[in-house]
Amino acid sequence: MRVHHLDEGRARSGRGHVRIVRAASNICGIPALPAAEQRRLGHQATAALYPNIEGAAPGTVDLAWLLEGNRVTRHTRRARTIAWAAQGFDVFHFHFHATFAPDHTDVALLAALGKRIIFHLHGCDIRDPRRARSEHALSACKECPYPCMVPVKLRLPATLKRYADATLVSTPDLLEFVDRAEYLHNPVDPVAWESMRQPTVHARHRGDEWVVVHAPSNREINGARHVIAPVDRLRDSGFPVQLRIFEGLPQGELRRACAEADAIVYQVFMGWVGMFALEMMATGKPVIACIREDHRHLLQKMPVVEADPWSLAETLRQLLLSSERRAARSANGPLYVREKHDPAAVCWHLFALYGAGL
Repeated sequence: MRVHHLDEGRARSGRGHVRIVRAASNICGIPALPAAEQRRLGHQATAALYPNIEGAAPGTVDLAWLLEGNRVTRHTRRARTIAWAAQGFDVFHFHFHATFAPDHTDVALLAALGKRIIFHLHGCDIRDPRRARSEHALSACKECPYPCMVPVKLRLPATLKRYADATLVSTPDLLEFVDRAEYLHNPVDPVAWESMRQPTVHARHRGDEWVVVHAPSNREINGARHVIAPVDRLRDSGFPVQLRIFEGLPQGELRRACAEADAIVYQVFMGWVGMFALEMMATGKPVIACIREDHRHLLQKMPVVEADPWSLAETLRQLLLSSERRAARSANGPLYVREKHDPAAVCWHLFALYGAGL
């Protein structure tokens, strides 16, 4: 698919249309999917993202050029990009803490021009690891060794307070780190993922092994070692199970790699589910994840199987031995994703935040 550049991605105003640009980080493909749905609903919507996205959706603007060349060249290109966006769009929906300028100076300019500013936060852009570790026994920061309190992240709370018309978070655990934010369901394309759904729950034949998949975006954040160890204990006890770990695969390859899975272990201490877990639910795969106690009221029929590092082995064993439990998750997963995470429903909610009269 084509990746557009600035001149091709310019928005055109139209009667009754909202002109929206979603930028600048490509977080799990989340920005492009609502932009496509917003275009389908008749609005002018573009996703302007970096780095270059293999197989990007039509209409996606490639911002990779902002990272190339010397300092003067990069500064000039950023200025041109900001001018292009300011001229062409009314709503700026920023994902993660990245905007078009590394120091958020573009946000001040856009606000002065009367643009509507939305920040959509997704995890490490807003979490305070010291607070997360001190207040929660289990969290995404529990074993993460990477320094994340970078200048742009430290600057973010002040930017939100001064300029954001609305702030969204993609998982409910982030609500404690930002004032006046709202939890929004991540959009998932049910058609794309249901196309790989298996018609029935697999039965294990003599000599076969159950297949369990873990696909961590970050081994420390997802707690991969706490998935590997319980599966190893099950195997050592004679239980016929194998663990397949996939990392860094393009989306199409990941879909095919997970086709044979009898169960998915998403994570065991983050406290909520992310895009991969939702996509696997859409395919009818049983998904195991740790859900924080104070977030259980938000599950809303989500067919997740709950486990933590200490209960995973037994939870996994019981799930794999029960075709009835797996069949129930297989049936309910696609229904849940269609009801709560369909891009059309997400977009209609967003239009209320974007403001009337645009």
